[in-house]
Amino acid sequence: MGPGIARVHIYRIAAEDPIPTLNCPPGLTVAPLLPGQMSALGEVFGSIATSELGDAQNGQSQCYGAWLSGRLVHYSWVQLSGSHFIRKARRDVDIKAGEFWIYECLTSPSARGLGIYPYVLTVICRDHLRSGGEGFIYTSEDNVTSQRGILKAGFTWKEILRGLRIGKRYYRCGSTR
Repeated sequence: MGPGIARVHIYRIAAEDPIPTLNCPPGLTVAPLLPGQMSALGEVFGSIATSELGDAQNGQSQCYGAWLSGRLVHYSWVQLSGSHFIRKARRDVDIKAGEFWIYECLTSPSARGLGIYPYVLTVICRDHLRSGGEGFIYTSEDNVTSQRGILKAGFTWKEILRGLRIGKRYYRCGSTR
């Protein structure tokens, strides 16, 4: 892989913003995963970064799961404190009190197209915006499907962070509003 520019789209939602009421797909249940359920992520979705599981255990992050007819079909990570690293933009973001960052969301290929992703995002926002604050989520420029889901969940576009990609490494580059 040669050099290139990675563009990471950042979206924001605040407590005063409307959270859309989306239809829950029939048979879907959404809830934070309990510590004993974390192994299900690896069983269903393959290898999971051990740092994410470590963050969950030290209270910085939590993972929301979505079960369709009893089978785990989606997960979304939410970081509530500490410093969040956006790899493709090579940025650390310090999470302020009342903020949360949603990252690493994945829906099983067998459950895509059912509206699960935006629905889960609205559940997360309702849970974390009750006492004010704001939430953020990001995706790569080429992930148009994720961008549509993010907008459908009530987020608004904030900015683009850029990173210089050389091979598999990323270097901080800049941002645009």
